[in-house]
Amino acid sequence: NLRGGDHRPSHEAAIPAARLSEVEENFNRQHQDVRTEAGVAYGDLPDHVDAGYMANVARVNIAALASLGRAPARPRAVRLDVRGLDQDTTLLFVPDPDAAVRYEVLARPSAASSWTEALPIGRSGNARIPRSKDHWTFALRAIGPRGHRSLAVFPLPLETGDPWPPP
Repeated sequence: NLRGGDHRPSHEAAIPAARLSEVEENFNRQHQDVRTEAGVAYGDLPDHVDAGYMANVARVNIAALASLGRAPARPRAVRLDVRGLDQDTTLLFVPDPDAAVRYEVLARPSAASSWTEALPIGRSGNARIPRSKDHWTFALRAIGPRGHRSLAVFPLPLETGDPWPPP
């Protein structure tokens, strides 16, 4: 929040982008004019960078991008069916025309910060999950024939009166 980076112009143009930062940010080194006050150094300087760590970060990101580059497109028109009350959850989506593409639903309890389940589903475009949409968070991703997974897509609600399938 309230910070930017090299990713911001891409993000504002609706182009997928990422901001990489360390977990424990030091605000003395960000968005500061280079200076020393009361013995405290401010500013983003090369001597504050751990080159070995940054090289490993670059390696991990390159591997992730290579895997995403080999993955199928992310699922299209993913919807959470909220047209009626139900204890289960139904996700709707438009399957990829390539019959080799598979899908899995990612699920986690609403209070969890990481996915706790990956549930394989079919290609019908309709997945019924025995979990309450009131207490769980879901996303859908595509899996290519060699196991490369797409970005996960959070479903938008499909309410009464909404067209399905999409035009």
